[in-house]
Amino acid sequence: MRFEAPDETRVPNEPVVARLDEAEFDSLEEVEAVVRTLRRTGLQYGLFVVAMLLAVPLLALVAPWWFARPVWGGLTLNFITVAAVLNVAFLLIGLAYNRVANRSEDEMLGRLDDDMEWSDV
Repeated sequence: MRFEAPDETRVPNEPVVARLDEAEFDSLEEVEAVVRTLRRTGLQYGLFVVAMLLAVPLLALVAPWWFARPVWGGLTLNFITVAAVLNVAFLLIGLAYNRVANRSEDEMLGRLDDDMEWSDV
């Protein structure tokens, strides 16, 4: 028994025409340049995060007022920093990196503006 598709569902035997003039493709060199830039930016932001993380125990060792003296409701500056300030700072750093990375990628690869739709291409 042989199964065949009905004639109305068959794909026509027309060649597929690529429209390269309507689409924009990035070369490998451009993409590699973007990757190198984003890697360098990511390492810079990562080193800043590590420096912030290492500053807390360093201040606890060096400055007794940072670790031992209660500031607000029995909480020390060290505890407040670890519990709240670092979390907010990491969120802000992540948002800043996201903005910088998206902007640099858009500028380097020449992406479409935000007001244009992909269907307009």
